[in-house]
Amino acid sequence: MLGESPNAGKERLLLWLHAVLPEMGATVWNRLLTKDEAREWDMKEPENLIYEKRDGIAYITINRPHALNAIDGPTADELKSVFIDFRDDPDAHIAILSGAGDRAFCAGADIKWMAAGKGKGPSRRFLLGLWEAKVWKPIIAAVRGYCLGGGLEVALACDLLVAADDAQFGFPEIRNLGGTPGAGGPFRAPRQIPLKIAMWMLMSGKPIPAEEAYRIGMVTAIVPSADVMDKATEMAQVILENPPLGVQRVKQITMRGLDAPVEYPVVFWDLYSAVQETPELLAERAGAATAFAEKREPPWRRKKQPE
Repeated sequence: MLGESPNAGKERLLLWLHAVLPEMGATVWNRLLTKDEAREWDMKEPENLIYEKRDGIAYITINRPHALNAIDGPTADELKSVFIDFRDDPDAHIAILSGAGDRAFCAGADIKWMAAGKGKGPSRRFLLGLWEAKVWKPIIAAVRGYCLGGGLEVALACDLLVAADDAQFGFPEIRNLGGTPGAGGPFRAPRQIPLKIAMWMLMSGKPIPAEEAYRIGMVTAIVPSADVMDKATEMAQVILENPPLGVQRVKQITMRGLDAPVEYPVVFWDLYSAVQETPELLAERAGAATAFAEKREPPWRRKKQPE
């Protein structure tokens, strides 16, 4: 197509493969990469993130509290690398994404960085770790303080959202930049909250408090600010009690089926069969049934550590 990048064909193939079989997609994509491209995708030690893994959970923290955890270009690239690493790690089954400090989860794109002419706005690169990697593992957003612009777009891209009772959510782009949110807000918000409320948030630029975000279904749970990470970890541990591939397929089928009419089997039911009948998932389901029949814990369920 006119104006496409040299890698556009590879990117389309990657997205198509991950839509059906994410493991196969990752393998083929790695083989398609040139040496220079592969070097660019290598995981590097992040400078603007804190990335830790414990007991099956990947903790990803945007570590720019001096800028309300706003995202500049380098941070966007680090997020992409971290999400790819999380996707490909067989021992990491769920991620918790948060912002350092209690003032902000993320205030969106770093406008000062953009104004200084250091690069184009990172908003469209902001979610590349999720878009390109097709992360079917669950991700929980742990939100304290401001969750604005690109920060809210990232939170909406997560599967669950735990919010502090003093958190604020909004799309200030129309007021601050005179434009439209550029990392998926206009597409995700109307799918997750009532249309008229989404339109008000997008057109007014006004934030809403955590209580209102919970009432309209944007937020999964509200807790005091000091308890946000504990609540997110608690929810992650509940999900970890379930078979990991099964959880990923639940997410994949749900997200891919959002725009598919149920009465049209070519779109929905073929997808359902494709992701449900892989050898790995069939083996996992057989193990679950056997464990249930024998009244024992399945092998993926982690034993609770003594307090």
